[in-house]
Amino acid sequence: YLKYYFEKNNYIAIGGMAGVPAQQQEFFLDKCWKFLTNKHGEALRRVHGFGITRLKFLKKYPWHTVDSTSWLRHSATGTIKLNLKIGSVSVSDRNLNGVEHFNNLSTYDKKTVTDYLKNLKNGYTIKELTESYIKRDEVNALYYLNIEKIINKNPPRFIIKQTTLFE
Repeated sequence: YLKYYFEKNNYIAIGGMAGVPAQQQEFFLDKCWKFLTNKHGEALRRVHGFGITRLKFLKKYPWHTVDSTSWLRHSATGTIKLNLKIGSVSVSDRNLNGVEHFNNLSTYDKKTVTDYLKNLKNGYTIKELTESYIKRDEVNALYYLNIEKIINKNPPRFIIKQTTLFE
């Protein structure tokens, strides 16, 4: 099907991988992008990723656009995404014992998270993020907007690294 759509369209969408393990998704996407890119790793068509916002995939493949509801799902479960090594932190008062919960972070990490949140566009506190899924939505949306800026500054090229002698 990919060859058919490639020959007939300038814009192609890839998706339907929800629930598929990441390793299998990557194997599938590698096969698709091997076909969809030139020898320099540049996309030959504009490609949209349905439900694809895994950071590794955003950095590896030259998407034209992507979308997903991950940011909303994280917010609904009391989690915020951070542009820090920590990654994501739960701020929900329903899961206080989780390893990734803000209350269980080291003093240093708590300060790092608090400072990060305070310096975001509208400034946020842990208290308001604990109480408001809308505020968590805002923080998670800002996370993905920042990822977009970073990736657009240096768009990825898909280059297959040969892993076997005869490939």
